[in-house]
Amino acid sequence: MGGIIVVQSFVKNYIPAEGAVGKLLIYIGKCSLGIYVIHYFFIPDISGVIGNFLDCGNPFIWQLTFAMIIAVPIVAASIFVYKLMEMNKWLYFIFFGKKIDK
Repeated sequence: MGGIIVVQSFVKNYIPAEGAVGKLLIYIGKCSLGIYVIHYFFIPDISGVIGNFLDCGNPFIWQLTFAMIIAVPIVAASIFVYKLMEMNKWLYFIFFGKKIDK
């Protein structure tokens, strides 16, 4: 929960919506349903890789950093699959309940 507050405060105070990063975050927000539905299939099990590294007194910064690094490819892959599913109107309707009139 602390990570969400830290990241949200940083984005709100230091990233303008008119810039490239702001527009990217707006695009990610528009694809949030697809990310929410699909992301679970891309989450790797890295507990064996970094488990011992995070056994320190206060691992908050390390956990937040690793979570942000891992989130980037997961979000990218989720958006890619979401856009592929969006091309098929029946698949899109089955998974997301939205009808596309093409």
